[in-house]
Amino acid sequence: MSHNPIIMVGVDAASIDVIRANLARLPNFRRVLEGGAYHSLASWGDVASGSVWPSFAAGKPPGEHGIYHHIQWDPLTMRLHRVTARWLGYRPFWLDLAESGTKVCVIDVPMTFPELGDDALEVVSWASHDQLVPFSCNRPAIERELRRRFSADPMGHEIPVSKSSATLQATRNRLIDSAQKKGEAIRWLLKLDSWNLFIANFGETHRGGHLLWAPDGDTAKAGPSEDLLAVYEAVDQGLGSILDEIEGMNAVFVLFAVHGMARDMSRTAVPLFVMDRVNQLHQRQNSPAAATPRQRSLMRYLRRVVPPPVQHAIGQRVPVGVRDWVVQHATAAGHDWSRTPGFALLADRTGYIRLNRQGREAEGLLRPGSSEEDRYTAAVEAAFRELVDAETGEKIVADVITRASLFSGARVDYLPDLFVTWRETEGSGRARSNRLGLLPPEPQTGRSGNHTAGGFAVIVSPSRGVTALPPLNRVTELGRWVHAVLNDAP
Repeated sequence: MSHNPIIMVGVDAASIDVIRANLARLPNFRRVLEGGAYHSLASWGDVASGSVWPSFAAGKPPGEHGIYHHIQWDPLTMRLHRVTARWLGYRPFWLDLAESGTKVCVIDVPMTFPELGDDALEVVSWASHDQLVPFSCNRPAIERELRRRFSADPMGHEIPVSKSSATLQATRNRLIDSAQKKGEAIRWLLKLDSWNLFIANFGETHRGGHLLWAPDGDTAKAGPSEDLLAVYEAVDQGLGSILDEIEGMNAVFVLFAVHGMARDMSRTAVPLFVMDRVNQLHQRQNSPAAATPRQRSLMRYLRRVVPPPVQHAIGQRVPVGVRDWVVQHATAAGHDWSRTPGFALLADRTGYIRLNRQGREAEGLLRPGSSEEDRYTAAVEAAFRELVDAETGEKIVADVITRASLFSGARVDYLPDLFVTWRETEGSGRARSNRLGLLPPEPQTGRSGNHTAGGFAVIVSPSRGVTALPPLNRVTELGRWVHAVLNDAP
């Protein structure tokens, strides 16, 4: 095994453009960029943002691991629920290394499950934006110290509703404090053992990118805001303390992000409204005498009428199971599946459409490959492509992409059937088309920034040849690169 340990620090959903444009304010990012080899990493962050961390950890594309969101559709139960280790679990690349005797420490890699044994150190969901499981550590004494020295929940939770200026300022301050705590905790954990592989992640750039991209959270304004830059500065300070700590270790240092962030131009509420009306039109054309199918969901109604500050306050206080229950009932509950050929799924950026297929969904309606499925799919695609902004008249949909044109693999059927991407245009918050008419007002999510596909890795190494061993072009290749370096591959 190589005598050079590998220290990997992730900056979750950080924008390399923001970093490069503000190097005068980010001296430690500058220190890494100027001293290392830069690699652009392609990801699926623009179409399936929830897939990128599992793709990094498993070294596999989304069609192989089947994860596109932390809460996603289960065709056997006909409902949305949180991804679990028993349902869509996968094997991260560091597990093989740990089992072969490599000293491994993994801290806050998002979208992961507890996996490592006592010989390694694993901190899960302490200060991560995306969390599949509650905070835990495989060494109880260290978990107690994290709670005592720093916090049990540094970042809190994001509730997808409009936020006041006061709430955004509180978010800014909490993320700055969280980044400071994360830097201190990483430095402390680094000193606990002579690690061969150490992976840690700052989640503050992700949460801050979503909520603080534009001033006052106004999506009509360009970013990044001063508040977001303050979060980046706090992460930069934490990065500096880590770089100082590893001086003299003769370590290979990797700064990386598996996707990026930019101004939010998505219309994530639109697919729910579109599918309501497409299903109504489909029913009238095929069974005019039958009752019009509607999603009957009290929770969807309450999400629309309850004031956002009330929703935010409740969401911050209730257990995660309650929040998941609300999401399930607001998004996917209340359908009569015998008359619902397709539906919209929970999404962060790209619109996700699922067909209610026989043989796949427990209550499937459409026969795969049938003329009815073809007509219905064409109607869905046409409905989205016709959409324009109700105020400006500009088209709002960039493309409607089939799953088959993007993904393949053993778990591809867990992914959406259609992906709706949005044009980069200003929006009024309402859409319309000649076929569907004027759609309801789109509720605000509180996000002024959203994902891009642009990841990166910067490698600072004392060893010749490490930066090109093997080449790095996609987020799925980082694990293979780590294996190669630790095992001195030629």
